[in-house]
Amino acid sequence: MGNKRVKDKIQLKSILLEAEELVDTKRAAEYGSFTEIAYRTWALYNTLCGRRLPSEVNAKEIAQNVAKFMICFKLAREGVRAKRDNRVDACGYMKILDSLIEEKEI
Repeated sequence: MGNKRVKDKIQLKSILLEAEELVDTKRAAEYGSFTEIAYRTWALYNTLCGRRLPSEVNAKEIAQNVAKFMICFKLAREGVRAKRDNRVDACGYMKILDSLIEEKEI
């Protein structure tokens, strides 16, 4: 039983490290600012729903809400079919959310 806990901790750490690497380097370099992509996502969604965009928006709040939505999306997907990718991505979105709340550059 003790070996299983050590193995589980190693696996968890590798998931967190993988998520951090994706957020901090690969995805940021490939896609750019999460806040900008989150705003575009929000704007497209509202357009598809036939809603007008308000004249004033809070981009940071929108980015936080999109990050929360993506965490929920990944957890819902995990409930249907457990995959490491879902868990890594959920951790990555949690890191993004934390950075947005703490006002760190992402």
